[in-house]
Amino acid sequence: MSQKTLIGLTLGILALNVQAKEDAPYIWWGHSYLSMSVESCLQRAHLAIETSGFRSNPINDKYDFIYAYKGSVRIGIQCLENMKGSFFYLSVAGPENGELEKYRNELVGKIK
Repeated sequence: MSQKTLIGLTLGILALNVQAKEDAPYIWWGHSYLSMSVESCLQRAHLAIETSGFRSNPINDKYDFIYAYKGSVRIGIQCLENMKGSFFYLSVAGPENGELEKYRNELVGKIK
């Protein structure tokens, strides 16, 4: 293999690596315990999603899970039962790190 071919392959691999890092989404998450039922948690989560400008899919009753999107940002919220009420877990994913942190903080604040 010639030196030019080796340099070309190396540059190609490096370019693919940089592209892969740029395409991978950032992910932020949050959680909290709530002194309310799972149903109330889901209602509050659904309201938080709507008032934050996201479009949601119907609530998945089997898993008490809500999926929503806004442009290239995706969120998932799950409400689970615990002894003192409920617990919610939220994930926010998308291409802009700072935007995701803002959405995560906004949604957690509205659900709590």
